[in-house]
Amino acid sequence: MSLNKLWENGNPLQATCGKSGGKKKDLLGTTGSPVHLIIKDLGEIHSSLLDHKPVIHGKTHYFLIEFEEKCGLREMQVLENLKNRTYETNEHTLLKCRETMQDNLNQVLQRLQPKKENITSCKKIP
Repeated sequence: MSLNKLWENGNPLQATCGKSGGKKKDLLGTTGSPVHLIIKDLGEIHSSLLDHKPVIHGKTHYFLIEFEEKCGLREMQVLENLKNRTYETNEHTLLKCRETMQDNLNQVLQRLQPKKENITSCKKIP
């Protein structure tokens, strides 16, 4: 019997008979026989020991969730810091800058006023 027939329908214990119209027969006897149960257990052990796809998928999924949470937290912290800096700039720094600029501008205008008067008086002399 060929290997393709043995592995048909995912069960190596059943095969279709070539000329009997596709009827299935059990190669090892009845379904509840001890040999059948042992082979079934061996198949389950084999799949649990050597089939790592579910474990890898679970670990990858967990890693992605953790990574997204950490990135999200970092992004939230960056946005929070940016908000705090913007608030501080708007409420404190801009007010201080405006006050300093007003004071300095007043000082400059006071120093320029006598010079302006000198210039206007020089124009009247000719």
